[in-house]
Amino acid sequence: MELFGTSGIRGIYPDFVSEELFTKIGLSLGTQAEGTVCVGRDFRTSSKQLQSALVSGILSTGAEVLDAGTCPTPVVAYATKKFKASAGAIITASHNPPEFNGVKLWQPDGSAYSPKMEKEIEALIKSGKADRAEWSEVKNLSSVEAVERYMEDITASFSLEGGLKTVADCGNGASVLTAPEVLSRVSENISLFAEPDGMFPNRMSEPSEKNLSELKKKVLSSKADLGFAFDGDGDRVAVIDNQGDFVKQDTLLAILAKSELGKNSTIAVPVDTSMAIDEIGAKVIRTKVGDVYVSEALKRENGVFGGEASGCYIFPEVHLCPDGLLAALKILETMELSGKSMSELVAEIPSYPILRGVVEGDREKSFKKLSEKAKKLGGELSETDGIRIQLEEAWILVRKSGTEEKVRITVEAHSEAMARQLMGSIMN
Repeated sequence: MELFGTSGIRGIYPDFVSEELFTKIGLSLGTQAEGTVCVGRDFRTSSKQLQSALVSGILSTGAEVLDAGTCPTPVVAYATKKFKASAGAIITASHNPPEFNGVKLWQPDGSAYSPKMEKEIEALIKSGKADRAEWSEVKNLSSVEAVERYMEDITASFSLEGGLKTVADCGNGASVLTAPEVLSRVSENISLFAEPDGMFPNRMSEPSEKNLSELKKKVLSSKADLGFAFDGDGDRVAVIDNQGDFVKQDTLLAILAKSELGKNSTIAVPVDTSMAIDEIGAKVIRTKVGDVYVSEALKRENGVFGGEASGCYIFPEVHLCPDGLLAALKILETMELSGKSMSELVAEIPSYPILRGVVEGDREKSFKKLSEKAKKLGGELSETDGIRIQLEEAWILVRKSGTEEKVRITVEAHSEAMARQLMGSIMN
């Protein structure tokens, strides 16, 4: 597909993402949805005008629009299901820099649009054959209190004692509308960068370790039990433990998965997830990279938990959208039930060295050559997404980039020496 990537449509405004494109997306979405579409936006400087263009296109087809206003991505996914909309759309570029923007689409059950549905939207955009309503058939644009309803319902999903001390780093993103309020209800919370600003002046939107120095300082200086950092649209979360250390995302994924296993044992994770996940006693389903594939597997297999090592975590018993704030509440629940600190929970999860490499150039030619090298190592072969080789104490993944002329190689092993040896056998 030319427009859709692994997580909706994204690009730099106004070079790729523009009002003209979003009007066409709205026309196509309204045609496909044939009903009511729930629409929200984040705080990016271009989000308001892009939402107006999208809504204009949707209304032009005769579909009705529910305006969720400015809100995190999980709120729109939740509201799409809660208010029985035919589809949902959030104007956001998630964790990307401020010059980017985009849109992500949601099914009636609150899960992300499937690649098949995205192809249908793209085909309608290219063909220009969207529906057009007569003046007398144009429906209403009405507002819904999506943020308040979301906060009420998500808080009601837990029975927390509230004895822990937390720091919430909202990064000036959409989580400023939900995280400080909800976390204050269930913990002694301190908020950081909690003023909305689409320029992200205090840190980059992605909650990677290098961007969280201020959160680390605040956790230590306030003697907090842990710190949460959210990305620009609130679907991702990262954690700083009580010792001021960044919790590796693969480790956090395993902690959350382990906490959910009492309900059933099936979880879904992408092919690039650490093998630590295999040691928690779960039935592990490995999917293509992308939260849409994780949510599809959870629906298909009736799974109890899914997530990616990017900081996206899905709890299907609540809803099917990656939700940073929901994951934060689950972490607090896990700590309260276990009586353990975050650093103690981290220590229970095995940690293995992971190496990552990139080969640039002809993507198809490089992938073929690197895959042949990987296959010669033997082991169990999976072609779910690229080539994955499972060895006794290691695994190798060779994947083509979805957007660039690059091939990515990931190796994880029980020892650093083994990981380097395997990476060398592929790359040299």
